Amino acid sequence: SMFGGYGTITSSIVLEDAKGRKFAFINYETTESAQKAVEELNGKDLRTDEQKEEQKEDEEPALLFVGRAQSKAERARELKKAATAPGTQARQQGVNLYVKNLDEDMSDASLKELFETFGTITSVVAMKDEK
Repeated sequence: SMFGGYGTITSSIVLEDAKGRKFAFINYETTESAQKAVEELNGKDLRTDEQKEEQKEDEEPALLFVGRAQSKAERARELKKAATAPGTQARQQGVNLYVKNLDEDMSDASLKELFETFGTITSVVAMKDEK
């Protein structure tokens, strides 16, 4: 019903992934109808005023994503292009380290201090065994 106002829909299906999240595929009769739906609905907030008030400050709102359906190869190409674009801080391969056999009282701060001499540390976590 929300998508019908942008043109004639030739087919549509609503599916659910393994985590229970719903998604849909909608096929319009014309490219122009599909483009108009993307322009007007992508990023739209569908929450009620009550749901907006209940949202925690540090939580990102779940905005509607509407975009052209892409094949897996198209998505992979797009991600690769974005990761190698100049000026973006793409994560480089091999920058995350796993360190084991640390002293039991090693803290995040002391671990960061230990490795700072090798370069800039963006994040550090010293996991504690619950036992």
